[in-house]
Amino acid sequence: MEIRTTSDSPKWSKVSMLDSEIENGLQPILKKYTEFPFDLVVCFRCLEKDSGWKSKSRYSKEDNYNALGFDIVVYEEDFIPIKKNINAQRKMLGKEFYRYFFETIKKKEKQFPILKKLILIFYMTLRNGYWKING
Repeated sequence: MEIRTTSDSPKWSKVSMLDSEIENGLQPILKKYTEFPFDLVVCFRCLEKDSGWKSKSRYSKEDNYNALGFDIVVYEEDFIPIKKNINAQRKMLGKEFYRYFFETIKKKEKQFPILKKLILIFYMTLRNGYWKING
């Protein structure tokens, strides 16, 4: 399993820098989980609350490529008070990713039964490794 990230955010936020940090931090962990039935494609968005956007996911399957895509949305209004605090932005973005990722994976267990076996181990790996350090 691999992860690719991108972002859609105002320049004053650090979301574009943090999306790369998350991708680079998670890539070595994800490569260990070769049984995952799809790669991850994540777009981190920092948008105005009245934009109507919410975090969402979608699965796509093409020839020899399967991916679960995520739009992870955080709101500008929540980021403005922490505009100059990259650690607070990292924590907020990480919490939303973590929450929404596992919520979505749980919903995909019926479609991909292997997830039931992998998800607890993967959860603990992230909880005790990457997120303990970064979020």
